[in-house]
Amino acid sequence: IDRLIPRAGEEQKQAASYLFNSTSGRSLRDGHLWLSVFLRSPRSRFTRVQRVLCCAVMLFMTMLTNAMWKKKFALPSFFLIVAWVLALICILGSIFLIWSYGIQFGNETTTKWITSLSFSFFTSVLIVEPMQVLLFSLFLTCICKQEPDDEDDSDQDEREPHLQHNETWLENDTTESREPKVYRPMTREGLYDLREKRKNEIQMWTIIKEIIIYTIYLIILIIIARGLRDPSAYYMRESMQESFIGAEDPVYSYPHVLEANKYWEWMHNVVFYELVVQNWYNGEPPFLLRGYLEDRVNRLMGYGILRQIRSKPNTCRVADVFTTGKENFTCTGLATFIYEDDKDYCEYWKDPDTVMDYLKECQNEAFRYRTADELDALPTLSKPLDEYSGGGYVMEFRGRTVQLQEKLKELQRKHWIDQYTRGVFLEFYTYNVNVNLFGIAQISAEFVPGGGIHPSWRFDVIRLIDDRVLTRVCEILFACFTFYYTIRILRLLWKYQRKFFHEYWNWVELVLVCMSYAAIGVYVLRMLMINEVLERFAYTRGNGYMRLQKIAVVDDVYTSLIALLVFTATIFYLKLLRFNKRIGLLSATMRQCWNDLSGFGVVFLFFFAAFCFMFYMFLHVNMFEWRNLLTAMESTFGMVLGKVKFDRMKEVNILASLIYFAFTVIVGMILINIFLSIIIKAFIQARLLVKNDVLKQTSDHEIIPFFRERIRIYAGMSSRPGMKVAPMLNKERHGDKHFHKTDDSDVAQMPEKWDRFMELINAYYFNGELDVSDTASMKEKNKFKHWSYS
Repeated sequence: IDRLIPRAGEEQKQAASYLFNSTSGRSLRDGHLWLSVFLRSPRSRFTRVQRVLCCAVMLFMTMLTNAMWKKKFALPSFFLIVAWVLALICILGSIFLIWSYGIQFGNETTTKWITSLSFSFFTSVLIVEPMQVLLFSLFLTCICKQEPDDEDDSDQDEREPHLQHNETWLENDTTESREPKVYRPMTREGLYDLREKRKNEIQMWTIIKEIIIYTIYLIILIIIARGLRDPSAYYMRESMQESFIGAEDPVYSYPHVLEANKYWEWMHNVVFYELVVQNWYNGEPPFLLRGYLEDRVNRLMGYGILRQIRSKPNTCRVADVFTTGKENFTCTGLATFIYEDDKDYCEYWKDPDTVMDYLKECQNEAFRYRTADELDALPTLSKPLDEYSGGGYVMEFRGRTVQLQEKLKELQRKHWIDQYTRGVFLEFYTYNVNVNLFGIAQISAEFVPGGGIHPSWRFDVIRLIDDRVLTRVCEILFACFTFYYTIRILRLLWKYQRKFFHEYWNWVELVLVCMSYAAIGVYVLRMLMINEVLERFAYTRGNGYMRLQKIAVVDDVYTSLIALLVFTATIFYLKLLRFNKRIGLLSATMRQCWNDLSGFGVVFLFFFAAFCFMFYMFLHVNMFEWRNLLTAMESTFGMVLGKVKFDRMKEVNILASLIYFAFTVIVGMILINIFLSIIIKAFIQARLLVKNDVLKQTSDHEIIPFFRERIRIYAGMSSRPGMKVAPMLNKERHGDKHFHKTDDSDVAQMPEKWDRFMELINAYYFNGELDVSDTASMKEKNKFKHWSYS
């Protein structure tokens, strides 16, 4: 409750922080018309009603003329009525003229006009005027060193009140103001209440500051995450996928490519006409469009390649019963990384040891192995059948249109795809200048060892170049906030040491900061890689070999980190909402049911694993969703949520459908209901515990009502004084016996004090020459003409 208020000297009054806060605060309270409605100074005679009236006049006059001026001059008091009348005339006249213009404009023009005006109005109120006030205050503080002007209009036009013949004072008791005020100390209960209110006030401002700072941080994260995505990316991906995958002729549709001959037909009739720009509809060559796709909007980054992965012969074991006969069986399994072939061959996949290496047929680049480092590529790990390295046997899509067509036919004639082929990947990268997006395409054909082709594709659209000012500013602010939270965590570590790790919210904040630094590091690496690719593009004029696969992976990592940051930051917001009773009840519920849920999780895991293995054994051959254990676990979890292909399951194995029924009863009905019962029981216990145990109810729960009351006080909507701490008064009346005794004693001491006062004046000003007991002699003295004693 006690506060020490030191005296401020000239040095403190010239401090930059004091000048800036005083000037900006006064400018926002009185200089900003809209904010002054809520932040009006109590001394100001410019009432809130008058301020609202001025706001309305400015709003409607702005809509009509977009200008307003004001000149300050003195007028009689009755001109206030003239001002009200003029204001109402301006508002009504503006409304009428606006209505007239709206009829002339029409619906579309009026909508655009209202949108533009609303945008300019809110921009002026929320951005332009506050920035003007802050910059002006900063100018006065840092350059002019000018102290704030404390003058207001409380004394302007102030006149002595004069009663009319038919008027009277509301209070006639003029003696009460001269009555002495006897102060008495506050009671212990009142002091305790005020102390608690002061604690709540300090805690409220701490929480508000924390919420505002963290809200700004979360908004910055959301803006950065939003900048990584673009609505046009979906349409660009759909366009590319429709061009290469969904051909107009269903015969050449890529999902129907299930064997090698079909694959070559797709290459000749779809890829060749889509990957290379063709002539115009009138037969004219496409001038200035070299390097574009057939859609004529996507520019190839370099050129596309066709990369093949091969398996070494005899990479799997043949059963003994088939090796004893005359037939010579050869077995070739999946390539993986171990059995992948990396030798150089001659045409028709002939071994160079059996052919002269210097012959032309051994110099064909399509039959020579190129490593992942040469191709600047990464392994492909997300394919359904196998994992593949970044190297392979490459055919380049560059050259004239006729040459490319002949090259494809030549590879088909020379059996470039044969029984040892395990994967063929068509890879190319594009840039669409219209939407500033990069396209990454990989169309895969996995050759199954048992025969046939498993087609798959992936088209990614990413934004690598972002020159928007807002995104750049938010990225800089994100780095500043990361540094701020780092300092905050270090201070908490220094203060609490090992106790810092006992609070789980501290762990969340620590993870948040670590991921922020990881995102900053990945962002720097991403920018370096992008600049390298762009420099290569400019150096080769877009015709050299370049690959965006690594950049795409780094961009995926960066996007994932930003997504995790947004997720974690949003979850961390629950800590800031700890003053909400419902949020506190949720935390208490989780603490109550944690042990029971841990035991239930173990039981649920055993049941889940048992059904997962059983479904895998029955369905892995016939259903693609159950082809391996990982997909079996995904499918089983989907069955918990009700996602199941029951008709297909019944066709494959009738016993599997019966097991699914048992799974639904045990997991979907029994275990899930047990899970809900544990949570409901914990919720009831937590609610009773919080309700009965007052010690576990923190003062955070009182923040919201307190904050609501403070807003009402600041807005002038509450009659209660703000948190003013003042001594309690005892107002004594005229009939009070104590009052008359005090008054009589003071009057009795008056002559003695007056004599002492006159002696002090005589000694100090007249060197003792005056006779203070002789009134006539003192009147004769010229030096004492202003003093008379009667």
